[in-house]
Amino acid sequence: MTEWNKYNGSPCQIDFITQSKTDIAYILGDEQYSMPPCRDRHVVKNVLRAASHYLICNPHPLADMIHLQALTGQPVFVKVDRDSCENKINMIYVTTTPDWNIPGAEYSFSSFEKEIEFKE
Repeated sequence: MTEWNKYNGSPCQIDFITQSKTDIAYILGDEQYSMPPCRDRHVVKNVLRAASHYLICNPHPLADMIHLQALTGQPVFVKVDRDSCENKINMIYVTTTPDWNIPGAEYSFSSFEKEIEFKE
């Protein structure tokens, strides 16, 4: 889980930050800023020199799919399997405005129909 970490400028923190492949958010005074990933230790130390906290931004696991769907408006198949009291809910629907934050849901650009395996 993403969380704010107190910044102390230690070599270990600088190593961790320079190895990030995602944006780094940081707090200076009462303001929050962000910077793209950076491998240069001196740049990171200079940018964060007065920061009180930093956060490594974790990308959404469906970021590529979300981006593609937003660009194209392509329909998305959503599969939800849930236990509700004593009933099992299995639902598949198609939408052009998906809720990307349904716990346990699966998302696909193609239907969830079972693939038929052919044997010779």
